[in-house]
Amino acid sequence: MEGGIQEFYNGKSILITGFTGFMGKILAEKLLRSCHQINKVYVLIRGKRNKTFRQRFEDVIKIQLFDRLKSEKPGVLESKLVPMNGDIGDEELGLSQEDRELLRSEVGVVFHVAATVRFNEPLTSAVKQNTVGTSTLVQLALTMPNLKGFVHVSSTYCNCDRDVVEEVMYPEHADWRMMQSIIDNIDPTIVNVMGKKYIGNLPNAYIFSKSMAEHVVWEQRYKIPVVILRPSIVVSTLNDPVPGWVDTYNGPIGITSAIGQGIIRTAFLDNSITPDFMAADLAIKGIIVAAWARAMCKDPDEKCHIYNASSQKKSLTCKQMIEIGLDAINKYPLENSVWHYSKHLTNSIFWFTINVWLFHVIPALIIDSILKMTGKKPM
Repeated sequence: MEGGIQEFYNGKSILITGFTGFMGKILAEKLLRSCHQINKVYVLIRGKRNKTFRQRFEDVIKIQLFDRLKSEKPGVLESKLVPMNGDIGDEELGLSQEDRELLRSEVGVVFHVAATVRFNEPLTSAVKQNTVGTSTLVQLALTMPNLKGFVHVSSTYCNCDRDVVEEVMYPEHADWRMMQSIIDNIDPTIVNVMGKKYIGNLPNAYIFSKSMAEHVVWEQRYKIPVVILRPSIVVSTLNDPVPGWVDTYNGPIGITSAIGQGIIRTAFLDNSITPDFMAADLAIKGIIVAAWARAMCKDPDEKCHIYNASSQKKSLTCKQMIEIGLDAINKYPLENSVWHYSKHLTNSIFWFTINVWLFHVIPALIIDSILKMTGKKPM
């Protein structure tokens, strides 16, 4: 392939959805620091919790993650990172007509990172954000004459009902247009109650909606230069730009923190299992390289690239993860701990049930009884 990665991004304008999320922030920082001759990086941000989109943007760029960029490339952050008022879940992405025209005329690469990642998300909300939102963004991308790459960040677990997941597009679990029609025309309460019926043997609405989103993108593989990238379980950074940086409680980070605070006293898991944990900075580098590789592809028959991004061969067992986490907690105790940590981990459903009663239910009943007797609100 001719042309380096930095050269590819030189002079191009980028659109990133999901900037305020964990991976979106790291992606924007890496692009601006390593490919600093980029023209602009546009990021969609919605107002939230009584803060405007610009106030949320200012809050984000103050965090430690951007300190290295500010030090090594003074002025780049301020001059090239541009917030736009938008919401992936809204009609027309919530963008003004002026902003839509700007993106149409300038953007050369789209990174679609935005998604609701809550595993207990109601079906209507998950489909609206993850599936319909992707469709709305794809429709905008179809009008971009300078588009060289559309990278859809999916998940390895979109096909978790298979023993082996290859870098191919599998048959859809449901027709996404039909699901959009259902959530548009049927009472949300009914849809959510029937959620299990719709998602079949998939574990939750997140997986179901992200799986359909892949097909939304796949359908346009002959019209726009599409890449579907499926990272595994993304955890804290390895080195870049800050070693061990994380700002989310999702997945193993939340479990380890809850154990350290004494909230989780027992867990039903097999210590020997090695989950597919992937450092965030490695996942981000894969996303950036994937767009370049798609643009450099000269094969007219290769209309879409699908990549499974995994680090399982270098991952940790559940036991190692928890031991490392608790060692860190011993050195740096967490604030607001409710109890000294305990790690009663077992793969026996019998002992897990006993542990739940001993370490969760009975203590909770005692504490709540004391609170009631003293006139306080039970926890």
